[in-house]
Amino acid sequence: MMRLMLLPLLVVMVPAAARPIPLTPEATFDLYMRTAIEDDPQARREFEANLGPALHLFPDMKTEASSLAEALPSGALKWLVNDAGVDDAARAQQAWTTAVLRNTRCRALSSNIWHRLSDGYRVATIRFSCQVGDTERLRTLSDASMFDPQEEEDDRFWSAYVALLRDGPFKTIYGTSALVMAPDSEIWHSEAFDPRALGSEVDNDVGSALAGEWQAMHSWWLQTMRMTERRMTLVAECDELVQQYRRCAARFAPQELLGAYALAKQVSDQHGTIADSELAQQCLALRPKMEALWPEPCE
Repeated sequence: MMRLMLLPLLVVMVPAAARPIPLTPEATFDLYMRTAIEDDPQARREFEANLGPALHLFPDMKTEASSLAEALPSGALKWLVNDAGVDDAARAQQAWTTAVLRNTRCRALSSNIWHRLSDGYRVATIRFSCQVGDTERLRTLSDASMFDPQEEEDDRFWSAYVALLRDGPFKTIYGTSALVMAPDSEIWHSEAFDPRALGSEVDNDVGSALAGEWQAMHSWWLQTMRMTERRMTLVAECDELVQQYRRCAARFAPQELLGAYALAKQVSDQHGTIADSELAQQCLALRPKMEALWPEPCE
């Protein structure tokens, strides 16, 4: 008799025990990063088991559809086309993009959870970190492509850039995002027009953090141009001297661009303290010494 009484209870308990344990905001964020961004097969299986039926994101979503890929600069993709040739261009671009996204390894570090009184939703503010190629190492190559705008200089920069984002060395950057949970749900998701969507706002937040590093060259170019303009003296002999130094350094030894900056500062500091005619003579006298630094003319 006791066995018969327990049987209905066991029948009720089995489905409850089989339900997956609700994921924390951090675990949800990490699982989405591993699935949608890094294309991790094990993560995809976990996602489909824990979140897929509720969010209906997979299996249709593919890594290349991620909005994070749109934050990668077009210059790198164009270089890949030129390097691989037309026949292999799409394959080369896809392989590189997949490798870069896989190596980002964005992970949640912590979250603060609070209740929103207006609708009863729980809100989790997530702090995350991402691994990204240390693009600052390429700044001199970026400047070189500005001061000596030949195709070879542009190729040299993008070749190094493509390798760096794919292979490192990497550094860690940080950002924040948010997930919400409805009062009658156990699933964390992005607060978007479609409540089933997980990725839209998360992708935007992560993409914004990564774009600052992936597209850092745009801010470098602006900073370099402003600094160059500030150092101009309007003394033709001196400005031409500095310009030629930059062009030669860019072509033959980009690391020597620091010397060009130092020369520009020296000439700029002297401007206004001595007569323009005397400054012009000094710059003319420096020109043969500067030209002797390089293996050939770089007009």
